[in-house]
Amino acid sequence: MKKIFDTIDRCRICNNSYLVEILNLGVQPPANSLYEVGTSKPQNVPLRLMFCKKCSTVQLGEDVDPEYLFGKYLWVTGTSKTALIYCERFTSKALENTNNEKPFIVEVASNDGTFLKQFQNSGCKVLGVDPAKNIAEIATLNGIPTIADFFTRNLAKNLLSWSIILKSV
Repeated sequence: MKKIFDTIDRCRICNNSYLVEILNLGVQPPANSLYEVGTSKPQNVPLRLMFCKKCSTVQLGEDVDPEYLFGKYLWVTGTSKTALIYCERFTSKALENTNNEKPFIVEVASNDGTFLKQFQNSGCKVLGVDPAKNIAEIATLNGIPTIADFFTRNLAKNLLSWSIILKSV
C-alpha cells in the first residue's frame, strides 16, 4: 500500500528546523476517509500539532497527499442545516460592514458554493476555489463559478487580474 503522508521536518512558513510537538492525538484516519463495511479501512496518519520556536506558527506534523484527500471528496456544505443558517447571517453581517455595495467575493475551499450562493443572491459577483474536482463541478452546475484547483501563489495572482476585469463588467 502506497504511503499517503509525509512527515514535515521544517516550518512551512520560515523553514526553521526546530519544531516542537505540542499535541499528539496518535494515528487517525485522514479527513473525509469514509468507507463501506466490508471494504478496506483507510490508512491511519499521525495527527500531531507542531509549534515553530522561531515564528510561532502552529501546524500539522504530517502532510497527507492532496490527491488522496480531494480526489473524490464526499462531504458537501449544503447538507448542514447549521451551515445554511450561519451563511445567511454571515452574508448579511459581511455586507453591512463593507463600503462596497456589491463586492466581488472569492472563497477559498468553497466546497459546493453554499456560502457563495448567499452572496450571489445578494447581487454580488462570486468565485469559488476548491481542489475537489467533483465538488467544484457540483457548485458550477448550481450556478456558482468555481475553479477546481488548489489555492496557490500563482492562482492568487491570476485572481487579482481577474478581479480587475470583473469590476469593469
